Amino acid sequence: MELKQIEYFLQLARFEHMSQTADFLGIYQSTLSKSLNSLERELGIKLFDRVGNRIRLNENGVRFREYVERGMQLINNGIISAKQTQYEVTGSISIACLTYAPILLPCINEYSALNPYINFSVMQTKYAQSWQEERNSYDFVLISSGMDSAPPQNEQFWVSQPLFTDDGYLVVAPKHPLYDKLPESGSSIDLESVRDENFIGMQRNDVIVSSSGQSPSHTIGFIPKTYFQTDNFIVRMRALEAGTGVALIPGSCLADAKLLCPGLKYLKTERQNSYRTISLMRKKKSMLSEAALDFWDFAMEHFGLPEDNRP
Repeated sequence: MELKQIEYFLQLARFEHMSQTADFLGIYQSTLSKSLNSLERELGIKLFDRVGNRIRLNENGVRFREYVERGMQLINNGIISAKQTQYEVTGSISIACLTYAPILLPCINEYSALNPYINFSVMQTKYAQSWQEERNSYDFVLISSGMDSAPPQNEQFWVSQPLFTDDGYLVVAPKHPLYDKLPESGSSIDLESVRDENFIGMQRNDVIVSSSGQSPSHTIGFIPKTYFQTDNFIVRMRALEAGTGVALIPGSCLADAKLLCPGLKYLKTERQNSYRTISLMRKKKSMLSEAALDFWDFAMEHFGLPEDNRP
């Protein structure tokens, strides 16, 4: 039995849905299914009952989850305790987020658990003249490709590191007339089929772009009928919840969108190959504090990136 199997099981118990869980974990559904079959075979019992296309945690699964949750908590506490001796750096770290700030929260939270002596200042901001004037006060800048005025990435004192690419999703709330006509969450959709719908958009180009950096209108083949625009994600989700429009959002925003809009249906865009690249910019290492350098190395490991040997 491997820890990865336990982690997959706990997420399956949370979602009780194969495709949604695989999507959340960022793995193939076949990989998840194989892991569950292997775990059940090793235990000699079934943990879920299959009900149509859904799965339900059965009595065996409920009991098993109760104990493995305790075990995983003890293991995580042990890992943090063992690693904390390596993290004795103190100081402050400042991050300007020109794209969705919560993207960095899992990384920041993990680092803070290991090193509670660091103070973080995370600012959600726009790229404008005011930011230009204040940028020297930041250690890092979170950006996404295709932004309308993204900071120059070849500046003398800044280095950019792509973290991951973000898939695009069409999201629809239960109150929308189209909701019951669409396929199950996690399925794919050709956006051409919803070109006549009202879209809830953003005022700046920071949602979904193609691999070539083109804007959504170029990428999906038509100009969306945007009847409502806002740069505030919470306001956008509340407008979506009312059922008066649909929206395109990146996968990194999906978990928060589902919390703000219960029952949200999400469909991965197909054919258009729509996505954006999320990058973290840093100052030259000679300009960073010990705390900032320590966090940068941790962030590279968190996102599965090789050690950064650039100056």
